[in-house]
Amino acid sequence: MVIEPVQESNGDPGGGPVSHDNLSMESDSYGNKIRQLFQKLKALRPGLRSLHNSTFCYLTERVAKAKLDLQECQLQLQESPLDNLLLSQEKSLSLHYKWLKVVEQDYLRQRAKVHDLMLHDSNTRYFYAKIADRQTKKVVGSITDGNGTLCSGVKAITQGFLSYYKCFLGTTSAVKDLPTDLFYTQTVSPAVYPNLQGPITDLEILIALKSIDRNKSPGVDGYTSGFFQDAWSVVGKDFTAAVREFFSKGTMPKAANSTLLVLVPKKPIPASVTDFRPIACCTTFYKVVSKVLAKRIKTILPDIIGQEQAALTQDRDLFDNSMLALSSPSSILGLCLPLDMTFLFSLEEMFPPLLLLPTALKGLRTTLVLKQTLLSLVSILGGGVADDVKAQILSLTHFTEGEFPFRYLGLPLHTSRLTNEMYYPLLEKLRVKIGHWTNSHLSYAGKLQLINSVIFGMQNFWGASVILPKGIVKKINKIRKDILWGIEDGKRRHVFKSWQTLCLAKAEGGMDIKEVIAWNHALMIKWVWKFLHRPDVIWARWVHAYLLKGVDLWNIPHSVSQSWYWNNVLYSRDRLLQLAGTPSLAAKCVQDCIQQSQFLCSSMYELLRLRAPLLPWSTTIHSSISVPKHSFISLLATQNSLPAIDNLCARGLHLVNRCSLCENAAEQGSHLFFTCPYSTAVWRHVGAWLKVAISNDLPGIHLWFQTLNKGSKQAQ
Repeated sequence: MVIEPVQESNGDPGGGPVSHDNLSMESDSYGNKIRQLFQKLKALRPGLRSLHNSTFCYLTERVAKAKLDLQECQLQLQESPLDNLLLSQEKSLSLHYKWLKVVEQDYLRQRAKVHDLMLHDSNTRYFYAKIADRQTKKVVGSITDGNGTLCSGVKAITQGFLSYYKCFLGTTSAVKDLPTDLFYTQTVSPAVYPNLQGPITDLEILIALKSIDRNKSPGVDGYTSGFFQDAWSVVGKDFTAAVREFFSKGTMPKAANSTLLVLVPKKPIPASVTDFRPIACCTTFYKVVSKVLAKRIKTILPDIIGQEQAALTQDRDLFDNSMLALSSPSSILGLCLPLDMTFLFSLEEMFPPLLLLPTALKGLRTTLVLKQTLLSLVSILGGGVADDVKAQILSLTHFTEGEFPFRYLGLPLHTSRLTNEMYYPLLEKLRVKIGHWTNSHLSYAGKLQLINSVIFGMQNFWGASVILPKGIVKKINKIRKDILWGIEDGKRRHVFKSWQTLCLAKAEGGMDIKEVIAWNHALMIKWVWKFLHRPDVIWARWVHAYLLKGVDLWNIPHSVSQSWYWNNVLYSRDRLLQLAGTPSLAAKCVQDCIQQSQFLCSSMYELLRLRAPLLPWSTTIHSSISVPKHSFISLLATQNSLPAIDNLCARGLHLVNRCSLCENAAEQGSHLFFTCPYSTAVWRHVGAWLKVAISNDLPGIHLWFQTLNKGSKQAQ
C-alpha cells in the first residue's frame, strides 16, 4: 500500500509510483492464467517506456517543430500550388501536426485532471495553469496526526499518515452476533440462481471493461482501462481467460489485488490527517471483476432492498426520501444521524438503543436519514413530535437534538420555505469555481463549456428539488456572465451580446446556454412524470395516498396547508398547463418526453425555453469542421457584437472611430470582415488561390461554404 497526498484525480496515465516488487507473482496455486497475464504486462513495461521516450517525450517541442515544418511547406506551396510533391507533403505534415496536437491536449488534460473540457480548442495555457495549481496544492508543509501532534518535515509527515492509517485500517476487534433476521427480511428467489451462478462470458467482461473511463487512475501496475480497450485484439484473450479463472477458482494473486491508496484533500488547506479522503486505486483487472459481479447483483437489488432505500438501485432518486420527509412535517418524525465513521467499527454499541426505537416510535411514520462525516456527533431532528416522545427517544439513544435546517447531500432541508440566505452555499460554490485564477486562460468556447457542464451541474442538484427564487436566479446568471465575459478590477468587462440571445439554440443565433428558469421547471416536471407513470416511487405512493386521494394531478389546487416542496411541483405543473392549454395536451407533452421508460428533462426544456426564428447562416458558423472558439467569434462578428470601436464608443468610451486597417471609414464589425479594402483583398486572394469566386458578404460566404461542404461530403 502506497500513500501519496495528491489532489483529487480520475486519470493520469502515470498513475503514481509503481514498483516492480508489487508485481511479484505468487505460486501457481493462485491461478495460472492470472499469473501469466501480469507477467506479460510486467514484461511489456520496458517496451512501452521505450515507445513513450521515442514518440511522446518533449511533446510541446515536437508540436512547435511540426507547426514550423507545416508553415514552411505551406509557404512553398503558395509559390507552387500545382506541385504534387508539395501537396502530398503538406497533407502528411498537416495530419502529423494535428495528431501531435491531439496527443498533447490529451496529455495535458490528464495531468491537469480536467475532464469537463472536451473541445478541440487548444486551451494550452489553461491546462498548464491547472497543472501548476495542482502542484502547489500537492505540497504538504505540516500536518496534525491522529494524536493531535503537529508533524513537520517529509519523514514526520509520512510517519503521521502511516501511523494513522495503520490504526484506522489495520486493527481488528471482536464483533458481536446481531439478530440479522430483524434487519434482513427479504431473500433472493431460487429462480434467479441460474442468472447469478451462470458462467462468465467474454461479452460480459468486455462490456465491464468498456464501462470504465479510459482516463481513470490506474493501480500499482500502471495500466489504465484505455490501454486494454485499445489493445483488446492483442490482450483480450489473456485478459478474459484470467477473469474467468478468478470466478472459477475464487482466488486472486497479490499483483492483481494490490491497491494504491491515494489521499485526496477534502479542504482547500488541509491541516490534519483526517482532512484527507482515502481513495483506493485498484488494478483494471480488479475493477473489471468487481463490475462483472456488480452487474449481476444489480438485477436482484430491487427485490431485496426495501422501497425506503433510495440509493444502490436503478430508477430510484436520492431526493425521494427527502421530499417525503418534508412533505408533511407535522406528522413525520425526521431522524438525522450524522455518524462518526469510527462508529462503524463498534456497531454493537449502537444497535441496542436502535433496537428499542420501534417501541418508542410505534404508530408514527418514520424516515431515517443517514449522513456520514468524519468528525461529528450523532443528532436527532424531529418535527411535529410530542416533547415527551422526543425526550424518550433521546434518553434511549443518548443522541443529541439537532435543529432545522440541516444539510442532506449538500442541500438544506427545512420544514418551511427556504430563505434566500439558505441558497448562499450554492452561490458561494459557483463563485469559487469561476473565481479561480486559471479560468482566465480559457477561450470563449472553453468558458461556455465550463458554464454548461460544471456550473450548470452544480445548480441542477438544487433545481431538482425546489424552484429557485428569482433573486437567486439573477445572481446565478450574473455569475455565469462574469465567467464568460471576464472580470477586470472587480467589474465585468463590456458585454456585446445579450444573455437572452446567447441562451437561444445555435440554429437561432445563440450558443445553447440553458435558461435557469426553464430548466428548473423541466427538472421539477420530472416529479409530475413520476406521479403519473411511476406510482411505485415512495414519494409518489405517499402523494397518491395523502394528497391526491383519487383527484387528477392536473386539477389538484394549491394549498397553504401543504408543504412548500409540494406546492413547488404544482407551480411547475401550472407552467406546463399554461404552455399546453389543456390537461390532456399537458399529459401528452409529458408522454412525449419519455424515452425507454425514462423522462428526458432536455426534451421538456425544449418545450419550455424561449425560441427565435431559424437563421440560415448558423450551419456555416457551427459546422462539424468549425473550431469552437472560432464559431463563437464568428457569431459575434455576424451580429455586429465584436468590441469594435463603434461598439466601444456606444458604451461611453471616447475613441476616434476610424478603421485600424484602412483608416478611411468607421470601424464596425461588418466593415472589418467584409467591406474594408484590406479584408476585400484578403477574400479576393483566397478566392484566387482556391480558384473560386467568393462574395465578400455574409450571404455570399454562406452560399460558398454550403457548396464547399456539400462537395466535401460527396467526395467522402
